Amino acid sequence: MFTVYVLKCKSGKYYVGKTRNVNVRFQEHCNGFGSEWTRRYDPIKIVEQCEQANDKFLELTKTLEYMDKYGINNVRGGPYCHMDLSEVEDFIRAQLSSVNGECYRCGSIRHIANECDDSCNKCGRTDHFAKECINCFKCGRRGHIASECYNCFKCGRSDHVAYECNNCYKCGRPDHFADECNNCYNCGRPGHIASECDNCYKCGGSDHYANECDNCYNCGGSDHFVDDCDNCYKCGRPGHFANKCYNCYKCGRPGHFANKCYNCYKCVIGIN
Repeated sequence: MFTVYVLKCKSGKYYVGKTRNVNVRFQEHCNGFGSEWTRRYDPIKIVEQCEQANDKFLELTKTLEYMDKYGINNVRGGPYCHMDLSEVEDFIRAQLSSVNGECYRCGSIRHIANECDDSCNKCGRTDHFAKECINCFKCGRRGHIASECYNCFKCGRSDHVAYECNNCYKCGRPDHFADECNNCYNCGRPGHIASECDNCYKCGGSDHYANECDNCYNCGGSDHFVDDCDNCYKCGRPGHFANKCYNCYKCGRPGHFANKCYNCYKCVIGIN
């Protein structure tokens, strides 16, 4: 059975995790084989542990509980184990607001989001709600919605629609279509196509072709080939090869393999 545990770390930080053996996992964190969070903020002690039993959301719930108490920037755990949570911070705040009965737009406990008098979260105006907004998503102007917009989505001009546009979507110039474009996919310069390009597509150098390139595919170094590379292609660190790497390629943390990883794959890569 899994146990959800909470570690108090230095600098007022906390980490929430899940394991079958709390004491062993705590020692791994202390020895630098835990999460990236506990490698930066040394663990001090175990402050809480509880058996998961039938509550499969316990780790997530406990993470949100500590984030609500100590702040999002001071807690990591569950699907929110990465150092940088800037891309999902708004989503976490909305979760916390929902649990606390607050409006996730303005934070008030007197109403919920669909009753909020704050500005429309689509256009920023205060005279209507988002569901009443008639600002176009495409051009930003009022009076129509995106499906009725007459601006070309390729070039942004308002005197034609996309299928009438003469701009090339490869290079942006207005004198030809994409299938007539002579800009190279490889280097971006006009006058030739990729199969005729003199630039190496591996490093961008113009003095050799890719099959003559000395740059390593794995790390980009110029002093060796990929089969001589000392960097592990799974975690990027030197000193071992991928077949001896103990970092999980799913969540990036050491100490287990992907087939034993309890992190949700969709949560790790940010899929809703």
